[in-house]
Amino acid sequence: MEEFTVTLKTLTPLWTGDAWRRNQEIKPQSIMGALRFWFEVYCHAVGIEVKEYNKENVNYKEFRKKLEEKIRQNSDRELFELEHEVLAEMRISLPSRIFGCTGWRGRVFIKGIQPIENYCFGNYLNLPEVIYKDKNNSSADWQVCKRKEVNDLKKKNKNKNLHFWYFPIPYFWGKFEVTFQVKKEIKDTILVPLLNFIQYYGFIGGRNNLGYGRVKIEENLTNEVFKFSQNERLSDKSINEAIEEVNSFDELLEAQNKKIKLWKKEKNANSFSFQGVIKELIAFKAKERLKISNNEERHYIFGSTKRDKYNNIQGPNATKIIPWINPKNDGNYEYGFISLVGLQYFGERNEKK
Repeated sequence: MEEFTVTLKTLTPLWTGDAWRRNQEIKPQSIMGALRFWFEVYCHAVGIEVKEYNKENVNYKEFRKKLEEKIRQNSDRELFELEHEVLAEMRISLPSRIFGCTGWRGRVFIKGIQPIENYCFGNYLNLPEVIYKDKNNSSADWQVCKRKEVNDLKKKNKNKNLHFWYFPIPYFWGKFEVTFQVKKEIKDTILVPLLNFIQYYGFIGGRNNLGYGRVKIEENLTNEVFKFSQNERLSDKSINEAIEEVNSFDELLEAQNKKIKLWKKEKNANSFSFQGVIKELIAFKAKERLKISNNEERHYIFGSTKRDKYNNIQGPNATKIIPWINPKNDGNYEYGFISLVGLQYFGERNEKK
């Protein structure tokens, strides 16, 4: 194992809190969860098998037996390579070989997380606790209120279809260092391109439906190609191979392939206010949501707590249309939405095809 430290800077608020809205530290499990999730999403999008890791299990006695036989037959090969080969023969998916499953620890760990410089666990951007508007009047101005005022507002406006969005406060804003412990064979081939993939397209932490969790890496990590060929019987793949940029919001809703879709609503904004942009994106998304008449389909795509089914996928569902904000090299910004609608073929459903 070798240590590897990266510095991350928030582009949008970072929230790794709990059910009681406490957010006093950046939780390692949130970072690891994001790494695994986005690696699985990437693999799925480029056609690499993904399974539900909580249903994968390495029988260690069987693993040791197979590994010892491999070592006897291949004494000139690296142990890491042989372990990887045995796990593949045992049908353990690549994400589980990297990040672990029952009976296997994985190859990547977090040693520590340290906020640095002028960071803030609070409300640095002065966000309101709650924003709301009438669903049936998309042109209406946004209103703001406190959480404790929501119930009274609902009672006083029974004739209106009010929709409330809650900003988690406090959140983290600033820079933080993450120190990984990682197998040297994995660092440059998997971890570095994965970190680049997340800084361009992914998210860390929760409340991504509000645009939370976008980060940038301060160091210049140049490798943007997964070097699968060095450890797998797979070809190398660019981080961009998982992405399909589309020309309209409607194309985000299509699930004709497994690609992650990206639609840029604005490609060259010369100024940026998180609160202004996220209000614009939420309002646009809410308007588009109303166009889908099929309840089950709407709940699958845009998210719902209901336990209905869509294409045999049981709810509740997180939103598959996520607000995306990205700084450009020229100092301007672009923003729009990332679509994970293709995830309906994810995990076990992928195995059954």
